[in-house]
Amino acid sequence: MNRTYKKNSFSFLIPNLGYSSFLFDCLDSVVNQKTDDSFECYIYLCDQSDNETHKKITDEINKKYQDKKRIFILHSKEKSVTLARHKMLSLCKSDYFCFVDSDDYVDRDFLLTINKLLYANNYPDIIITNYLRCDENGKDLKNSQEDYKDIEKNYLDYFLYTNALNSLCTKVINRKLYNHNDYSDFSNYNGEDFVMNYPMMMKASSILCRLDICKYHYRQRKGSRITNITFDGVIHTLKTKNTTPLAAPNTAFQKSLKLKMIISYFSDTMQKMIRSKRITKEEYFIYINYIDNIINKEQLFIKTKLSSKEKIVYKLLVKKRAKLLFVVLWFASKR
Repeated sequence: MNRTYKKNSFSFLIPNLGYSSFLFDCLDSVVNQKTDDSFECYIYLCDQSDNETHKKITDEINKKYQDKKRIFILHSKEKSVTLARHKMLSLCKSDYFCFVDSDDYVDRDFLLTINKLLYANNYPDIIITNYLRCDENGKDLKNSQEDYKDIEKNYLDYFLYTNALNSLCTKVINRKLYNHNDYSDFSNYNGEDFVMNYPMMMKASSILCRLDICKYHYRQRKGSRITNITFDGVIHTLKTKNTTPLAAPNTAFQKSLKLKMIISYFSDTMQKMIRSKRITKEEYFIYINYIDNIINKEQLFIKTKLSSKEKIVYKLLVKKRAKLLFVVLWFASKR
């Protein structure tokens, strides 16, 4: 098969909420990408810190990096990762783009790897790879997706009915797929990645899913939005996931996937909110009823393997043992 070679351009889009040493770890990793003549690389940073902090960041960038023509710095006082992403995309002219959170980093051969995948697979619209979690010191932890073969085979079902492929930072996306008019909600909440992903995933004519490739490092740290989960945030996420045009699962496989996601998401978020004392008794019963309504309305059932914890949560949900379930989750949160 003859493949057409073309020179690609890539943009890293980095939303930033303030000054930290992690920001320059992130910038080092994207500025110092290993390159060859087959692609170009640009960096967009949307900084949302105050004027004094922004000046400090800008001065350090200008002092540290010589190749300033590739680095574009925006300043916005709106504290919204979602808005920052849209602002950078409105300026981005590259063939492909990828998001990097300012406290994360990528391997130096990230773009070399992606460019080879594009060429070898006839330039898909989206490439989905994996990521590694790391601690605050950058030490890698457990891989994010262990059973990736089934996910690669059924990536669209996993995207729609689970949280497995929600992250924007694990995707390299063709710039032509983005249209500002596809979006109406620019607020900041848990789950906004799915909302931004959805139109582009649906428009893509070809998607390559390679979860065996891990070139992105997600820094897991205290105080990040993912660890500061709120009741309003989790309900918003579930409503968002449940109101897209393809949200209602049809096949037994899809129903099973969605139920497993709901059980896992419910138990994980409940433990985090119990641990941080971010949920009231009234909110807990609202959450229970909301989950129960989804399960009954869509006639969800399990045919995939559940963990021991998921089996207990599922049985207590079905038997409507809300008080006992809370005790189980309370003990689990203390581990």
